[in-house]
Formats: sequence, structure tokens, C-alpha cells
Amino acid sequence: MAPTSTDTHRRLRERLRGQLGVVLLAAAVAAPVAGAAALWSAHDRGNPTLRSAALAASVDADRLARDRASRSASRQEAPAAPAKPVTVIHDGTRREVVARAATVGELLAGLGLKLDGDDEVSPPLAAPPGETVTVVRVEVSRVTEERAVPVPKELRDDPALARGETRVEADGTPGLERVVFEVTRRDGRVASRRQISTETLTAASPRLVIVGRGGGRGAPTDDEDLPLKLRLAQGDDAVAGAADGRRAAGAPAPRRRFAAADGSSDPGAPDAPGTGGHQEGGASWYRYKPGTCAHRTLPKGTVVKVTNLATGQSASCTVADRGPFVAGRVIDLDRSVFMAIATGNEGVVRVRIEW
Repeated sequence: MAPTSTDTHRRLRERLRGQLGVVLLAAAVAAPVAGAAALWSAHDRGNPTLRSAALAASVDADRLARDRASRSASRQEAPAAPAKPVTVIHDGTRREVVARAATVGELLAGLGLKLDGDDEVSPPLAAPPGETVTVVRVEVSRVTEERAVPVPKELRDDPALARGETRVEADGTPGLERVVFEVTRRDGRVASRRQISTETLTAASPRLVIVGRGGGRGAPTDDEDLPLKLRLAQGDDAVAGAADGRRAAGAPAPRRRFAAADGSSDPGAPDAPGTGGHQEGGASWYRYKPGTCAHRTLPKGTVVKVTNLATGQSASCTVADRGPFVAGRVIDLDRSVFMAIATGNEGVVRVRIEW
């Protein structure tokens, strides 16, 4: 193959480098020899100029050697950090180690400790280790719980009930809700608990309390007008005329009518007070003296036997109050008596009373 221009240039460069190397080598060898011959000749002739030049060359050579030694030393690696004792606290343990690590991160890596993104380290990972290095394991999780919803309280006014008196119509029932919490634990111990969300599973029903707004607890006499609310409940025909202020002239005043045994408003249904008899209707409860009850007409002190028609359970009580003034109910029982024949979740039960 015929040589190209590239090959020619390459051979020319190699030839020049070879010639230059030979020239430099010859100069390097010839210079000391010439200098030594000149120094020797000058010494023989006692020439001070050549002697001074020789001394200067020797000083320069020493300075060059020192500079080379200094640069070589500066290129050497820095010495390792001295070993020192360090106490490492992690995962409930204390470890006494002798460390040469430059940073806390190197120290923990050398001990084989793996860190989570939430873990806390003191001093920081980039800082040099002190006498003590502490690792706190931090865990954040979510916990779901179900808890009861308290029973709300609902108040209703009743003008037929004496002022200051109360009666519980229904105890109500608690609800149920699902709650999600975010729980933070530090080294396994709960450090914080934050509520994130709630979901109602069962709604709570209110506890209904009737509050008396009337003027007194005693039963009205037959000559007194009944409260409008009670007259409406009992279906008084004269209520409409009285409400409009147009009661018919000469019309008899409305008279009290109590619920009969069958739930009607026949005033002659209950047996006459003071004689043995019975009556059926609704029974509610309120907080009064234990073992007592309220009846509209029976004399106070009368002992009444009350029987739950649904369960057959019975209890005795003593009439000590007046009431109830609600259509369809025949007796108000103190809570202790009511609980003997029914549950607290029931507001009204159908009973048979005997005296």
C-alpha cells in the first residue's frame, strides 16, 4: 500500500521527538561535566567568578529539592481522625463503642443501623459524633375504632304538668360511630393521637324529657277549664268555639273527662275512688319519691297494683301525687316502680291498675 500524507506526518513527528530527546539528553549530560571542568579549571587558576557561580548553582539545587519534598508531602492524604469513645442509644439499648468516624452517619452505618425517614437522630447525621448519639424510632400509623355516641337530650314543654316538674317520655338510645386516628409512636410509646375522620354507623335517639310549665301539680277541679292542649288531646267539642272567643251563650262549661279503660274518653269508665276497682290505660314515669305514683282521682295514700299487660310483670305503689294530665294515660309511676315492670327505653306502657 502506498504511504499516505497521514503516515508521512506521523513519521516526521516521531523523528523530531527522537532528535529532540537526543539533544536534551546530551545537554543534560554535558552541563554537569562542563560545569565541573570549569570549576576545576577556575579553582586551578583561582578565578573567584566561577567559584561564586558554582556555589549559587548548589544553593538552587538544594532549594529545588526542598520544594519537591514539600509538594510531595502536601499531596499525601490527611491523617485519619483519632479514635474516641461514643455512647450510642438506640432501640432501647446503650452501646459503648470506640469510633473513628468523621460523621454520625458514618458511625451508624458502621454499626449496621438502618434508619427510616421518620426516625430522629441527635446530633444530625452530617455532624461529627459527640460523646452520645441518640436514635429515636418514630412510627406513624392510622388506627380505626368504634365508639358510642352519647344520648342527646331533648326538652319539651307541657303546660298540663306543674311548673318545675319533669317527666321522661323516652330514655333514648346511644349511637355508634367509626373514628380514624393518626397515632405517632416514639420508641414504641404513643406520643400523640390525632382524630382524622368520623363516620356515623348508627344515629343516637334523643332522651325526651317533658318539662312542666303549668301553675301547679294538683288536678284541676271540675269547675276549672282544662288547659287548651289537654282539651285538644281529649277532643273537647267546645274548644273551637272557645279559641275563637265565640262560645255559644248558655253552653255548659267544659268538664274534665278522663281516659277510660278501653282508651276512650268516657268519664264514667274508671271505678269510683275509695272503692275497689281497676282501670287500664297508659302508664308513664317521672322522677318522684321511690315507690310512689300519681293518679288523677284516687285519694293519696291508696296502694295501687300496676300490671304490665305486655309482660305480666307487676308492682305496687302508693298514690302521692296528681296526674297524668295526658289523654290515654291513667297513671304516672316513679321511675323505681316503672323499672320494676318495664325497661328504661320505654316511655309509655299499657297497664292495668287495681286498688
